[in-house]
Amino acid sequence: MGSLLDDLGSLLNSYNKENDSNTPDYVLAQYMLDCLRAFNQAVMAREGWHGRAVGDGENAKGMAVKAEPLDHGPESAEAP
Repeated sequence: MGSLLDDLGSLLNSYNKENDSNTPDYVLAQYMLDCLRAFNQAVMAREGWHGRAVGDGENAKGMAVKAEPLDHGPESAEAP
């Protein structure tokens, strides 16, 4: 198993999803991970605004969760 970026790029490629926009799969994968990072930052900001702790704890179903950074390899999306 490779990095999340590589795996997502491979998944997009295996379904030919890069063809719809004529965009390389690694560019789409990086875009999707950047969107996820932005969403995570927005959630953290929202929770902070509500005065709720951000990080480790329990989710709405009572399951333990651990706040971890998004790990998807190098920050820049370079062609493989």
